[in-house]
Amino acid sequence: MIENAEMAIYSLLKNDAILTALCPAKSIYYLQSPENAPYPLITYQKISASWRNLTNTGRNNIANAHIQVVAFDGDLSNAKTIAKEIRTLLHGFRGMVEDFEILEIRQINEFDTFETENSVYQCYQSFVVYHVEKLN
Repeated sequence: MIENAEMAIYSLLKNDAILTALCPAKSIYYLQSPENAPYPLITYQKISASWRNLTNTGRNNIANAHIQVVAFDGDLSNAKTIAKEIRTLLHGFRGMVEDFEILEIRQINEFDTFETENSVYQCYQSFVVYHVEKLN
């Protein structure tokens, strides 16, 4: 059962055949990777969320989450290839992820960095996930 936008993003990433081929170890981690995890890998995290948006008629059950996804690799070209597949998979996605309804995912930002300490390139992407909030 998918309970939130982070779980939905993880499900989409781990079940994508192209990402599985690019990251054979299925190295997808929440917040940070384990120490000495092999590259390539992907991390994702929730940056912020807004629950029950307000409309002219009151609250509705539409929520959004700002999710950051980062592709890591020792080779810039490979990191960018992984990032491109993440963008292709997520940007514009609409539909169900198991029982979780995503109204739309939009990419809002991206940038690249190099971490000297670990000699790894990082391709950051930010997405807003608009979804139906599950009410208890």
